[in-house]
Order: sequence, then C-alpha cells, then structure tokens
Amino acid sequence: MENDFNKIGESVRSRREYLGYTQNDVSEISGVAERTIRSIEGGENTNLSNLVKVMDVLGLELSVQIKHLENE
Repeated sequence: MENDFNKIGESVRSRREYLGYTQNDVSEISGVAERTIRSIEGGENTNLSNLVKVMDVLGLELSVQIKHLENE
C-alpha cells in the first residue's frame, strides 16, 4: 500500500510542477494546509477528502479498479 501512496504523491507533484503551481498556490486554491500537500507529495497517507480537493485543483481524478483476487 505504501507504494501506492508514493505513486499518487509523485503524480500530484509532477502535475503541480507542470502547471507551475507552488505547494502554497495549491493550498490557497484547495483550502488544504500546505503541510498536508507536502505529506501527499511525500507519499504519506492522508484523508481522502483532502486528497480529492488537491487533485481537483490539479485536474487529476482518482479512480477505483477491481483487482483480481487469488480465489476468483
């Protein structure tokens, strides 16, 4: 699971930089604390609501996929 958070964080950071936003810019637009944005980009677990707010500002979306289970 930690690897998934790292991938999300890398995507958020990459998109933010591509758009030319600072972490402070994203914080002000999303209403999410800059410290939380640093945590997301660092691959730390965060509250889903905050993640969705940040991703929305950056034009990203989170999707859920059904994964194959061994007993299926």
